[in-house]
Amino acid sequence: MSDQASLARLLGALAVQEGLDAPLDVRIADRTGLARADEPGVHLLSAPADTSVFALRRRALEASTAEIVIVTEDHCVPGPGWVRALTQALRADPEAVAASGPVHDGLNGDPWDRAAFLCDYGGLLPDGSTVTHRVSALPGMNTAYRRDALVKVLRSEPHLFDDFWEAGVHRRLARDGHFVVTPAADLAHCKRFGRRLALDQRYLQARHVAGTRAADLGLVGRVGWTLAATALPATLIPRVFGPSLRRSGLPARRLAATLPALLALVGAWTLGEVVGAALGPGDALVRVE
Repeated sequence: MSDQASLARLLGALAVQEGLDAPLDVRIADRTGLARADEPGVHLLSAPADTSVFALRRRALEASTAEIVIVTEDHCVPGPGWVRALTQALRADPEAVAASGPVHDGLNGDPWDRAAFLCDYGGLLPDGSTVTHRVSALPGMNTAYRRDALVKVLRSEPHLFDDFWEAGVHRRLARDGHFVVTPAADLAHCKRFGRRLALDQRYLQARHVAGTRAADLGLVGRVGWTLAATALPATLIPRVFGPSLRRSGLPARRLAATLPALLALVGAWTLGEVVGAALGPGDALVRVE
């Protein structure tokens, strides 16, 4: 959790959810010591400051009891029909193990806020679809899971819950069923980054992923990954500057102002991959917010 104001905004949005069969059981996993849980149905799970975001999610899962578990983060603001949309999508499709919703930029932020959002979530922007349909990837902070499916993964491969869910848990879940996205579960992302935080987070995420995946490749494999990572911009620029920008709905002037920040973030992403492949992940994971 990052700050009390963001958390209060999220809890306020959860308090006005519509069409629920039972009250929400909210579990807040916090490593800052700043979170408060003063409302009925809200439970605080405190953790050491060096606990990763993904290990925090694991703690919340282990404390939960509901049939359907929804994961989000304190800088997100759902609409009043969010919980109902996610749970209905799962109940309507018995073969689906997880249901997600699109994510849009909820800030009128500066170019660095916009660029950071597009790097992380550009592929999750609303795509114009109006019906629930299958998808191959899930967001980490706008997804409902069948609890029994998550528990199955936790019992068989518990180490996956201490890393990026998008990289491990989701790939493992895909063996047991498929994923769906419902446009009605749209979520506003309202995190302010600024230049330094945006660059730091992009570098840290890339370093951790590359360092972890290259760890077992041996010296020759790590050298090869390091060299290959230097060419990453050729892959990243089309990905970040393609569908993400088209779906962002940014007017031309704001789009132009965002491009330099996007290029800088691609550079930080590339540097993180190079350093991770060469030197390993270091403590990058616990510094990811």
